[in-house]
Amino acid sequence: MFDKNSSPWSDPHDGGTAFGTAGNLVDVDTATEEAAITAASSFLVDVDTATEAETVSAAESRLIDVDTATEEAVITAASAFLVDVRTATESEAIAAAAPRLIDVDTATEEAVITTASALLVDVDTATETEALSAAASRLIDVDTATEEAVITSASSALVDVDTATETESLSAATASAVDVATANEVEIAASASGAFIRDNALFEDVSLTNMVPLLRQLYRDIPTARP
Repeated sequence: MFDKNSSPWSDPHDGGTAFGTAGNLVDVDTATEEAAITAASSFLVDVDTATEAETVSAAESRLIDVDTATEEAVITAASAFLVDVRTATESEAIAAAAPRLIDVDTATEEAVITTASALLVDVDTATETEALSAAASRLIDVDTATEEAVITSASSALVDVDTATETESLSAATASAVDVATANEVEIAASASGAFIRDNALFEDVSLTNMVPLLRQLYRDIPTARP
């Protein structure tokens, strides 16, 4: 971590760096990456159009160790919700950028999912990528989770199970999602019905497809969620 008693926080009049103390702004075209970050306490940029140097300089109020942090971790530090970039995984770092919604038309699938904490989509009309982004209140490891597990983690997004596809029906697992890291498809489907059943033996002869009618019956009167 940076030490405010040493460069680049030192007084420029005493031989310190050109941008001076934290309250001053650096020239992001010429400043080093470290200099840009340390000057970020009062400088916020448009991360959609800013250069890389300008983006990292938006790391408001928290200075991270730029020698070990990933680029994603540096950028994530610019958000209002900060993770410990020293220990967080890359996926966790990206997911922490909650207040900023990304362009789902150009972003990667992983980026869409991890930034979905503030975005609920209409799963009746949304594309597959947009539907995945409805995983609003529970973020999973998108590098290892199955597609079904990702969708099921949408704990606050309700779909119209009368018209939804099988995959969309699974996303109706509200409030009580199973452990998507270890659960099988049947357990995931069972959790959507409100039944907290974790015994595989109970469902050994029940296919995932056969669970869908049960979901429709249980959620018949639940209206389609809207953003």
